[in-house]
Amino acid sequence: MAFRNEGSEPEMTVKSILETCDNSGIEILAINDCSDEEADFSRYPQVRYICNKKRLGVTGCRDSGVDEARSENVLIIDGHMRFRKDNWLERGIEAIEKNPGSIFCTTSVDIGSGNFDLKQAVLPINHGLPYYVGCGLKLFLTQKDNPSRPGNYRNIIESKWAEERDGRIYQIPCLMGSNYFFKKAWYQKLHGFKGLKTWGNSEPFLSLKSWLAGGDVKIIKDIEIGHLYRNKNPNAVPSEHIIYNKAVTAKILFTPEFAEELIHFLDDNPKVDKAKELLKANAEEIEAERSYFKTIAKLSQTDCFKKLRIDYII
Repeated sequence: MAFRNEGSEPEMTVKSILETCDNSGIEILAINDCSDEEADFSRYPQVRYICNKKRLGVTGCRDSGVDEARSENVLIIDGHMRFRKDNWLERGIEAIEKNPGSIFCTTSVDIGSGNFDLKQAVLPINHGLPYYVGCGLKLFLTQKDNPSRPGNYRNIIESKWAEERDGRIYQIPCLMGSNYFFKKAWYQKLHGFKGLKTWGNSEPFLSLKSWLAGGDVKIIKDIEIGHLYRNKNPNAVPSEHIIYNKAVTAKILFTPEFAEELIHFLDDNPKVDKAKELLKANAEEIEAERSYFKTIAKLSQTDCFKKLRIDYII
């Protein structure tokens, strides 16, 4: 659980976890990413508290947290989430034990909408709140899709909320909701979020990695985890960093020709230019990750797009 400047929310998230599952064998890694204030988890022996000496961003915290994890079963969450007594932990572990080459998310309930008491540790079964069941992916947003197309970071590799389907567990193109169950070994084989900066585009990056490496991305629809969706993100970064992360996703995972086509589609403006400067500055690291991923990839780019029904024609 990475957090930055979230007040009492990280403690409330820990409290919700411990009140809704058998916590005798779990460890919670609480990673403070250079908040302006200290957090106090001293009353919770299950928490290992880590204070970063320099800001790593959400992606860096998650990578370091997985490396630090003592368990082979890992769940990544944000610092503003709620759980209910529905055996969510046992069912999440059961899913990854049966599918060690998969990454799972759950139904994400928007606990920031409507009249919901955020101090309540257990989500009501009939909560009546908005909920989301993973995402689809679109690689290009055309002028029709987005009239302000030039330079908008949403123009390429954009996730879109998926429509609900029947079934308890099923495949989805893209993770969403900031709760991901997986085997530590699978995440580390994929190199997690290595190559991304701070925040942005992490779900498409990790999802596409899992698919291309011959794994799966699935949702456990009948597990519902509450998420406080907010208007202001304490981890927000300049849009050129998000553009950079999307370009890095393309450069590491796609053919060089297709990656350049995606980046070219952004057109030119100061933010895109800044992202391109960052790409040049980090070219060696990006190439190293691209070369590594080629060694573990099992599904071709074209076959992956067909399997996920991703429209990749402009």
